[in-house]
Amino acid sequence: MPERAGHGIVPRDPTDYYATPPDLARLICLAVRRDFRTPDRAAILEPGCGAGSFLDAIRRTWPQADVQGVEVHEDLAEYARGRGFSVELADILHTPLGRYDAIIGNPPFRYADDFIPLLLRHLKPGGVLALFLRLNYLSGRERYGGLWSERPPALIYALPARPGFTPDGKTVVFASQRASGDSSQLHLMDIDGSNVRRLTFSAGRAERVLDDYGEWSPDGRRIVFQRTIIPEGQKPYVDIWLIDPETGEETPLTETQDAWDSTPSFAADGNAVLFESNRSGTFELYRLPLDGGEAVALTDSEGIEAEAKQSPDGRQIAFVSDRDGDFEVYVMDTGGANVRQLTSNDGADRCPQWSPDGRQISFSSDRDGDSEIYVMNADGSDQRRITESTGRDEVADWIPAN
Repeated sequence: MPERAGHGIVPRDPTDYYATPPDLARLICLAVRRDFRTPDRAAILEPGCGAGSFLDAIRRTWPQADVQGVEVHEDLAEYARGRGFSVELADILHTPLGRYDAIIGNPPFRYADDFIPLLLRHLKPGGVLALFLRLNYLSGRERYGGLWSERPPALIYALPARPGFTPDGKTVVFASQRASGDSSQLHLMDIDGSNVRRLTFSAGRAERVLDDYGEWSPDGRRIVFQRTIIPEGQKPYVDIWLIDPETGEETPLTETQDAWDSTPSFAADGNAVLFESNRSGTFELYRLPLDGGEAVALTDSEGIEAEAKQSPDGRQIAFVSDRDGDFEVYVMDTGGANVRQLTSNDGADRCPQWSPDGRQISFSSDRDGDSEIYVMNADGSDQRRITESTGRDEVADWIPAN
């Protein structure tokens, strides 16, 4: 971006921007208010406000606060102002700042080392700095010898891998080993990170058990998940299960010790489950009706077909396949016909997820050297990367809007 007199704007990579999901911003603000008791009339800064997800969450959490945003990208700053927020067009690294009770936001990952020391200097006594960062940012050895040795984080909130959100966006299902040793179990928590409770209790037997890939039914009354049992010295076997989150009652949907039935998801109407299985010899996609009947194969190719997700309108299924030599994202009609390839590159494109409105698909890809999260339109156009890190960013999901 070119210099702008009076604004302190310096050149900045315009792609180093990740729009924070609104419900995630709200979760972080609620956690800060709960754990640090930031006052109602606080002075709060959002140092890289983008389109305003954090500004909106801050305003909703502290309605009486004095809230200020700073944004380096002119179009994003104008958009946030259009939503009624106070936003200064400036580069936070080259702009005079005041003192704040709280500084909350999602800094560009590559500039986090510059943001954090600067922002710490602009906190009032007892103030809190809360930033949304990748967990691998905490692991840098140089940070433990410098920044973290001087100001270690007071709290770290971790969003577990592949969480599943209820249709109303209020409850999360996730897998964790927090209470089960080397086995993983499903847990539930409220969207603000509170009220964590264990859902499955399959651990404790002689075999290691992994309950994961939990997904809510469209009506929020059931969860489908994958259970992997690993007997000592024997081949693991994997099946699909249902659980009632209110009663904890479990129902096995498949029982195939000689096959691998995995990665389940609900059909859009909630009356069937999609999954992948090697019961025919190669991994194909299947649809299993929940009112009885046999699983029906949706694909029949020489490659591996996996990770089926039906579109919200029920008309299409996104999935991945290595039928062309490496994993790419495809879509097909619900019955399995009219297969279309959406991605084509030398990397592996995996884990497609439909946006709630069905207009976009997120996926992970290592096409640029390491695994990052991408988003594209439902027809495969406008493929763009939304994360950039040296670690592995994968298995993204969409948070329903309230």
